[in-house]
Amino acid sequence: MVTGRQYVDEFMSEDVVKFMKARAERGMNARAKNNRYSNLKAYLRYRGYDTRELPKPPKYDKTMPEIYTKRDPTKCVRASARHLP
Repeated sequence: MVTGRQYVDEFMSEDVVKFMKARAERGMNARAKNNRYSNLKAYLRYRGYDTRELPKPPKYDKTMPEIYTKRDPTKCVRASARHLP
C-alpha cells in the first residue's frame, strides 16, 4: 500500500501524486500510468468521491503503430519474435 490509507473517506488528492510516483519508480511507462490514473479516478467516482480536486492525469505520447506490408514479411516476423518467450 503506497499511502497507508484503507478507506475512501480517508483519501486525499495528494495520494494520487504518491501513487503515480510509486508507479514511475516501478518502471511503468507513461501510457500505463495514464491508464492506472483513469481506473483510479473511475473507482473514486463510483465510491462518491469528488474527483474535480484530483491532479491532472499524466501525459503520454500518442504514437501511431507501425504498419507492415505484404512486401516485407520479415519485418513483421522480427517484431513478433521480440514478444515470444
